[in-house]
Amino acid sequence: MPWPDKVIRQFQTIPQNPVRSDFQGAYNKLLYTLFPYDTDFTVVPQYLQPSWKSTYYIIAFEILYENKPVFILQLRKPAGLQFVSSREEADTQIRERMGDLAGQLPTLLRSFLTTYWNLGESLISTLHGVSAMGTRLCFYHLDTTDVEADIMPLNIPRHLGRVNDAAPMERWDCDVLDVVGEARLRAVVDSIKAACANIAHA
Repeated sequence: MPWPDKVIRQFQTIPQNPVRSDFQGAYNKLLYTLFPYDTDFTVVPQYLQPSWKSTYYIIAFEILYENKPVFILQLRKPAGLQFVSSREEADTQIRERMGDLAGQLPTLLRSFLTTYWNLGESLISTLHGVSAMGTRLCFYHLDTTDVEADIMPLNIPRHLGRVNDAAPMERWDCDVLDVVGEARLRAVVDSIKAACANIAHA
């Protein structure tokens, strides 16, 4: 099922050579389409303090169900897709945030970060995330029931002695505005809704 015309039109208003904030309105409308206001889901915009490695704050949307995180989408400008360093930073930031939200950090560290990062443990067994560079999407997921589980796709360690591609461009392998990208995003959302429905009926 194609995105509604009003969602498409919002993406069409994005200027050439856009920055991250130019995509906020479009993704906000898209996420409210997938998680309507009259349901138990809440779309929460986030402006997160980055780690010391980055000078830019992180623009994100987090979807809450009963005030627990079930989905995260982080925004980057599309030009960053061409640069190894930008992709690696985007990959690292969403992995860090997913780890925080899954409640896998030690208790004392979580207590400290909760004050500054507004953390909450995940409610369902799989936490999903998307790194969006413009309209290009990279999908992530984490089994929150297993403290030893890896975030998928697997992290590629950075080589300390030479340049290596720790976040290959091919991982941003679909466009939210094309048929494949829409289908993949809708499939993730459907799985989240099904998991939350099971909790509600338990």
